[in-house]
Amino acid sequence: VEAQALDVSTAHPAFPADRKFAADDRRNNWCETQLLVHSGQIGIRDALKGRNVTFLLREAPNWVDVEDSHAVTGGFHATILEELAERAGFSWRHSFALVEGPDVDTNETWTDWTVWGVSHYDVVGEVLIDNHLRREQQIGWAGHLLDESSIIVTTVTEEDAPLILQLFSWASPFHWSVWVVLLAAMAAASLVYRQIEQGYNTADFPEDSSFVETLGHSFFLTFSAFTGAGGYAPQTWMGRTFTLVWSFSMLLITSAYTANLASLIIVDKTEKFGINSITDAQNYKLRLCVRSGTIEETIIRNYYPTIPVDRRDTIPRILEAVRNQECVGAVMTKMEWDIHQGREESNTGANCSMDSRSPDNLLTPGVDFEIISGHV
Repeated sequence: VEAQALDVSTAHPAFPADRKFAADDRRNNWCETQLLVHSGQIGIRDALKGRNVTFLLREAPNWVDVEDSHAVTGGFHATILEELAERAGFSWRHSFALVEGPDVDTNETWTDWTVWGVSHYDVVGEVLIDNHLRREQQIGWAGHLLDESSIIVTTVTEEDAPLILQLFSWASPFHWSVWVVLLAAMAAASLVYRQIEQGYNTADFPEDSSFVETLGHSFFLTFSAFTGAGGYAPQTWMGRTFTLVWSFSMLLITSAYTANLASLIIVDKTEKFGINSITDAQNYKLRLCVRSGTIEETIIRNYYPTIPVDRRDTIPRILEAVRNQECVGAVMTKMEWDIHQGREESNTGANCSMDSRSPDNLLTPGVDFEIISGHV
């Protein structure tokens, strides 16, 4: 959405900011509108046309920018509201309130604050994490505009690949388990071909040869079909049928192997990460940096108490601490990483790159987060 300057003369809060005066329920009754939409009498795009939708917003730099006169002048949430209002035909500038966040003096949580908001306004515009505890409080989530999943940002360096890895790079197109299954299939095929041709094909299996000799030669012919160096020379119709089936199977396997061989056989560098997972930090007591007062700090302290935690007040200072090796990684949200990676102030004086890793099962046990990558 392209950011637009708001008309500050019409973007003043319509309701008092002091929540002591918030006893009035400022929500609209949308039941009739919902019935009209479900019955097909009006389209979903016209459902809000001409209505004043009440919004609860919180003043925060870059999210909701506010002047001294309490007029909203811009910010991510305000810009989104402007675009939605233009598309759907509703108004929000005459029906919103600006309030502060949770009252720490009364131990109010963000969930408590959100429950209060949705019980007094149509929509709460805030950066919140969707979880089952909040859904149990009858909080509805219309949609997610930002990715607030947690990641670990750490340093990444390139090193020469080990010699053993370079020597066996030819095997990289297939996982080791595939090689095991393939060799087992070749052994079985060798035994089957020997049983079919033994006594009929004296060229491949001379009469005076032992069982081990004939089976070894049969395995050689079987493996040769994979490399293209040779193959079977059957003398029986069953042998010819088996040869057709096996050679076609080898054709498919060889095609799959060679398709990835060119890109994987050259191994020059390997990437080394400062940390790979939250489990590493727990097992080896590696120090992590977090932003003070965030959900990431709370989760680590509660569920991973053995991990040393270094608190910083801003994301740039967290990234600086990682570059200076004051901590092996920084835990933050993907959105924060997307915003700060590549920024000049976050990269000043840095000659190394950073990458983001998924902290396995960080926020919710049993939930894996995606691995993303980027550099600063």
